[in-house]
Amino acid sequence: DISFEILDYTELSEEELNSRLNQLKKNGRHHKFDLSKCCFNIKFVRCNNNQIVMIFNCLNILYDGWSLGILLYSLFQMYQMIVKKKSIHFDCKATYADYIEWYMKQNRQAFHQYWKNYLCDFEEKTKLPFANGNKIIEHAVYQHEVSGKLKNDINLFCKENCITPAAVYYTAWGYLLQRYNNSNDVMFGSVVSGRNSAFPHIEEVVGLLTNCIPFRFKTEENIQVADAIHRVNTDLILQGQYEATPLSEIKKYCENVEDVTLFDSIMVIENYPFPCMDGLMHDVEITDFALWEDTNFDLLIRPMNNMNHYMSVQYEKGKFNENSIKLLVSCYEFILEQMITNSNCELTKVNICSSYNDNQINQWNHSKTLYDDTQILPQLFDLIADKNKNKVAIECDQDSITYYDLQKKANQFAHYLRTIEIEQGDRVAIFMERSIQEVIVILGILKANAVCVPLDADFPLERVKYILTNSEAKCVVKSNNKVSFQDDYFEIIYEQSKYDCLSNSEIALENDSEDTVYVIYTSGSTGNPKGALINSKGIINHAYAKMDALEVYGNDKIANNFSINVIASIWQMWTAICAGATMRIYSKQLSCDIYELLKQSERDRVSVLEIIPSQLSTYLSLIESGESKLQFRY
Repeated sequence: DISFEILDYTELSEEELNSRLNQLKKNGRHHKFDLSKCCFNIKFVRCNNNQIVMIFNCLNILYDGWSLGILLYSLFQMYQMIVKKKSIHFDCKATYADYIEWYMKQNRQAFHQYWKNYLCDFEEKTKLPFANGNKIIEHAVYQHEVSGKLKNDINLFCKENCITPAAVYYTAWGYLLQRYNNSNDVMFGSVVSGRNSAFPHIEEVVGLLTNCIPFRFKTEENIQVADAIHRVNTDLILQGQYEATPLSEIKKYCENVEDVTLFDSIMVIENYPFPCMDGLMHDVEITDFALWEDTNFDLLIRPMNNMNHYMSVQYEKGKFNENSIKLLVSCYEFILEQMITNSNCELTKVNICSSYNDNQINQWNHSKTLYDDTQILPQLFDLIADKNKNKVAIECDQDSITYYDLQKKANQFAHYLRTIEIEQGDRVAIFMERSIQEVIVILGILKANAVCVPLDADFPLERVKYILTNSEAKCVVKSNNKVSFQDDYFEIIYEQSKYDCLSNSEIALENDSEDTVYVIYTSGSTGNPKGALINSKGIINHAYAKMDALEVYGNDKIANNFSINVIASIWQMWTAICAGATMRIYSKQLSCDIYELLKQSERDRVSVLEIIPSQLSTYLSLIESGESKLQFRY
């Protein structure tokens, strides 16, 4: 059965009409179907000027966009039969069930081999421009009207070069992602019709044949725009032979991308068979068409189709705001214009921003700050400590330590490491609870010219052992003997009393600013952890940038509320040191309780605290309720 509803909005103003239509569409997206009774519903809305808006709702697990065109064609056929008082009859040449039966009999080995070769050396998931924040599983749509001239120029270019518009749109989006990722090899999703198989009458099958497959855009350094577009066109034609492979199977062949999804943006080229209605409807003209499909991807881009001049972007509201999408679309349109008007230039010569946007971005990026980039971390610490001997450097629970004592104890531990033959460049792991002693150990390792490999004290033992082996750690420093590595690794239990008799003089520093000082490992939640090498130059640059952006001075108190193996913990520690400020260390238990963390930070007079976006609501509720007068500057 089909559910029909007719609504009369002819008396509404244009503003109210648009508001009502948008609400109807929104309600339709949340409509629940009882498939035993009805597969889809249709609303006809009478508007002014003899216009009718038809809103067609169906489950996207039953039909794809191509099928919608077939259904609408059949609907108008039925309308004509009723008008002409003919019996309603349709010829069914092929069904979806027939197609599935045919597909299951195909030899899919060639499909698997194609995707294995296609993805074998793809290394890193492509990041999206301007994306930030966390998913909230809610999407919005931004529509941008493109000039008729650009649309005509693209169509003419495609006709002259015997290519499809998809090749142009894919090249432009791929190039934009390349520039943002600083890589010549990027990937995004390609929504395909699934109508390229040899199944008889495949173009007339109603069902879910649409698929989303990876499209890889990889170019050489000096490739010209026209050559890049032609290559994309060739790749699209070739992929048509293998587009029926489910994405769940394709993922298996991309071993280097640990993320659950291979890509976060998808491109949808709408080429549904609406032109076939020409001649069928003598008294009805379709003037516009728009499609909404639920998606789990952060960005869904629909370039212009044959029926309008609009480019549509469906975006995840937790990751993007409308202004960033407007800028993204502006850059994309600008790339399209340049590619079409100057297709013989090198692709890398195509700008991604107009001169106005370019100037604006240059102003935003004019953030250079002069600092001594030859300094190394222990050298910088000693300079700050000598100027702030009696000032409190660290607070933790009820304990505290001055810069003088911190420097003294770090020097003593560095001398101890030398006695056990820790040399320049050796990796030393830390497996300790958050504490003042943990910071002493970090500084001691760096002062011994070694490399710090921080580990979360709550890491599973197997993950710790993997990191110790992978990093080639020469020893591991622990705060107690609760966990034993059973002679597999040389262990040190930190006891300050053992080092008090050692010299507190400085050890000659042998590293330079480019040498590795930290190896930070990923969590390993989607595979084996991977280590990132960080040098003094990068950490000091980051610390000074934080000092400038957050206006951190010596009288500030910075919260250290992240695990030792998290990048945020590094800036919290070294920004406090660079500014001669105080760092307040919080336990993992307290850091996980955002309400108690905020209240304790207030009592401790913390001025800078970093929390994740999802915790901000607690902070705002405390302010709005008047329960607290939190005085964080940042």
